[in-house]
Amino acid sequence: MVFIGRRRELRKLENLYSVKESVTCAIYGRRRVGKTSLIQEFSRNKRVLFFTTTGSTKEVILYNLSLSLTKFFEEEVKLTDFFDFMKFLRAAIQSDEKTVIVFDEFPFLVKEFPDIVALLQVFIDHDMKESDVMLILSGSSMGTMKSCLNDGDSPLFMRFPVQMKITPLSYPEARLFHEGYSEEDRVKAYAIAGGVPMYHNLLNGKNLEERIEDLFLTPSGLLGSEATNVLSLELKPWDSYEKILLSISNGNKTMDEIVQMTGLSKTYCQGLIDNLVMLDVVAEELPLGRVRKKSYKIIDGLFSFYYNVIMRNEVLITISQNNVFESFRRAIDTFYGRRFEDICRQYILGNNACRWIGRWWGSVPVRQNGIIVRGEDGRPVTENTDVDIVALTANDGHDDMILCECKFTQRIADVRVAEELIRRGESVRKDDRNKRYVIFSRSGFADSLVRYAEDFRNGRLELVDLETFGKWAENFLKESGCFDIDYPFYL
Repeated sequence: MVFIGRRRELRKLENLYSVKESVTCAIYGRRRVGKTSLIQEFSRNKRVLFFTTTGSTKEVILYNLSLSLTKFFEEEVKLTDFFDFMKFLRAAIQSDEKTVIVFDEFPFLVKEFPDIVALLQVFIDHDMKESDVMLILSGSSMGTMKSCLNDGDSPLFMRFPVQMKITPLSYPEARLFHEGYSEEDRVKAYAIAGGVPMYHNLLNGKNLEERIEDLFLTPSGLLGSEATNVLSLELKPWDSYEKILLSISNGNKTMDEIVQMTGLSKTYCQGLIDNLVMLDVVAEELPLGRVRKKSYKIIDGLFSFYYNVIMRNEVLITISQNNVFESFRRAIDTFYGRRFEDICRQYILGNNACRWIGRWWGSVPVRQNGIIVRGEDGRPVTENTDVDIVALTANDGHDDMILCECKFTQRIADVRVAEELIRRGESVRKDDRNKRYVIFSRSGFADSLVRYAEDFRNGRLELVDLETFGKWAENFLKESGCFDIDYPFYL
């Protein structure tokens, strides 16, 4: 399998490897995000001792460690205890060539052998000082990783100044998994897989709809219960977390709504949500200029697909006999539309130096034929509305505002879409001097809208169809080499 993406992460690891002294590095991130593949790619053609530390019992873990040592030393090693293991570890670094030592899924090792934390402290402080070694700890359990490395009471505190959080791939990177798909199907695949390499690999094939049906919409689908499996492995009690995710997927997005829906206390809910945010499953959203209007959204593609599509329509999996996908089509199309907004944010971030990006929602005056409708008391009649994407960019000492509409429907976008976006923009900020507008459309644009955009305020209305989106993604990787994944999509 061809390794895709992670150019910046690989460059960072190579720079660390080039240091002529012992170094340490911690790598963490959610399951399936590609931590092991990244380390394996970096380790090519290097002297590497790679430990797989997963296992359900101490005996299994010791057996796996023995296999790693046997392969490294090219002679049979049978470990009986962990102190015996440390002897081999010290022997492994007695070389003139730089040695890379990797503990993959380190939290499993800590769970069964808590003393490993103190033993590694001694190894780092004394044994590694005399050798040219690079020590990498990797783990999916972010809570355990952070407590082992960053808690003041931990023996490894301050021993791992370099800590890399591995996040899902950006759209420009992940679309490379789907060379045989149209740009529309690439967008759809990314909406579900969300930049997680394993899921993109599984969704690849001749027909995307068939892959979705096979993986998700059959009782034995390989990814049908993946979200709950990841949740139960990472977080406990997982059923409480599931209550929160179900609540959010059903439209209860504020803290008060989630508390009321789940029956959990506000303090308890906040702690659970904080953990979901740490895992990049959920994100906080604040509309522009409204600090107290915080809401929550499921941003992980697979979790969003599971809770917004499968869980709300799971009865269809058992009662639909033929072409199950067709039974889910309406729910899936709605899902694509919502996720398309998140993908379009990457286009805005990739083309602009944003200091803030998010959504705006609020009430605006109702208009009929361009005239504000007023009630019997003379006050304007209002309606709730939103703007899909709002971004603030620093430009010559002042803020430019970008307002975007994202249309993932089969209808061609016409002038009315632009006029409505501009009208909503007036409610976001009255001053029009520094506003720019972008309309994303799956199905393209009417000729009248194209002419409208050409004449609009010296090109301050941009139209982006899927072909344009795909060309941007290709050029972006060629020019930059990677996506600035440190920049948050939700602020």
